[in-house]
Amino acid sequence: MDITSQIVFEENSFEISKLTSNISNPKYSLYRLEDSKHISRLSFSTEPTSLVVIDGSADIFTDDFKYSLQKFQGLHVLAKNKLLNLKVDDKASLLIGSIAELSIDYGSNDFPELSSDNVLLFSNYTVDKPWGSETWFSQNINNQPYALKNIFMKEGFQSSLQSHKFKSETNVVIDGEANVLYGKEAPQNESEKIDIGTLKSKVYSDYDGWSNKVNELHRVIAKTTYNAIEISTPELDDVIRWEDDSNRKSGKIESEHGN
Repeated sequence: MDITSQIVFEENSFEISKLTSNISNPKYSLYRLEDSKHISRLSFSTEPTSLVVIDGSADIFTDDFKYSLQKFQGLHVLAKNKLLNLKVDDKASLLIGSIAELSIDYGSNDFPELSSDNVLLFSNYTVDKPWGSETWFSQNINNQPYALKNIFMKEGFQSSLQSHKFKSETNVVIDGEANVLYGKEAPQNESEKIDIGTLKSKVYSDYDGWSNKVNELHRVIAKTTYNAIEISTPELDDVIRWEDDSNRKSGKIESEHGN
């Protein structure tokens, strides 16, 4: 299922679009924020909320703190209904992840400013994969309600053909091209052989992406080396591998978690 581009806020050059508006009963939401040399005052209605820079640069600050963030850097906001200032360059683009529906208050002075005690920079916890790596940005959030990652895959490699019993996920390609196989429900018998030819296939490139349903068979093939941002429900060990180029079994692979 492709991501969406529903605009939920627009003023001058400031625009926020919702990428997950077509998911029924969502357990997370993902938004894209675009701006042009603008200072915005934002507050969010849920906690935590995560902001990741996917292009350009951004300063996020209040009277109490300031962080200057570049591509694939970001922070978690651990309090709701608190104001922060956002200043971006002329090509900046950010993704905002949250639990369920998110209300974004723009330009209001009705709330107090966010304090440094309620801000957490991204974790750099890295999981090595045969095809590249994952950086688990949200690994440092206590009782995390969603997982946020940077997925890096090298050209010519592919993920497992996999499914999840509980986990659902959304991916946005930031650079490169990813060919995604999808569109068929996994069988109940985990020893059953899957006919790859029965799956649909689509190539995604910059700022395009997809969502996988629970129990949907899927595989990602790196048509070129690519980076993506993934938000998902937090069941990160919930992986059934139907095929794998490195013969990895289902579930967590302890050797990949070196740090």
